Amino acid sequence: MGEARGTKAEKKIKVVFEGGVFKPLGDVKLTEDTEAFVVIKPRGSPTLSR
Repeated sequence: MGEARGTKAEKKIKVVFEGGVFKPLGDVKLTEDTEAFVVIKPRGSPTLSR
């Protein structure tokens, strides 16, 4: 698998999971149809940066 289209930089986006969908909690500047991976780090995780 290749990199996400439209970006080469890693981005951290805070999300909430509601109704079976991950919803961003702020502006997300990605091009349409960008594919990415989601890494789940629940709130309170010692490695979660705020």
